[in-house]
Amino acid sequence: MSKPIPENKFWKSTLMVCGLALAVAAPSCKNKPMGEDEIMKECEKITKALPQYKLKQMEGYPEPEKRSLSGYFEDDKLRLINESYFSDTDRVFTHYYVKSNALIYAYREDFIYNRPVNYTEDSAKKNNDSVWYDDKKTVLKTSYYYFADGKMLKWLDTDKKPVPPTAKAFDTKRDELLGNFMLYDKMLKTKDDL
Repeated sequence: MSKPIPENKFWKSTLMVCGLALAVAAPSCKNKPMGEDEIMKECEKITKALPQYKLKQMEGYPEPEKRSLSGYFEDDKLRLINESYFSDTDRVFTHYYVKSNALIYAYREDFIYNRPVNYTEDSAKKNNDSVWYDDKKTVLKTSYYYFADGKMLKWLDTDKKPVPPTAKAFDTKRDELLGNFMLYDKMLKTKDDL
């Protein structure tokens, strides 16, 4: 038969202090900004769940014939915005991924035409030009943007190279993406057909 272990007040109080410290620290771990891997896992989760989400679509702002928006909602929570924009020189698709009403990731696909879509073979010949619009010559350029707590953490340009956060273009792009996200978020959430 083994001897009972005597109660030790030191260990009891140490365990109590450690337990309190963990209880206090645990909520702050939940508020830690997502890292790139966590952001990408969340985006995969959103993409896989798209068939279960409610879809809201609208012709966009300010040019309905050129822009459209699609919002994917999990219950009443917006999870993804897809923006499509068409011009004579390119077509652009920007995807905004959302968690807890905040932008976490965006990527922009820019399909750049070799010539404006209305520059036909006849137009080219009239201008003594041997090149006209050919969709087979369209070039795709994609940029990637990571966000946490309303701040852009990282921007990978069309060559997949990081844009320095100190670059003026970094602040401009951050403001553009966050501004568009907030506008589209409001437009889609106030649309009546959800």
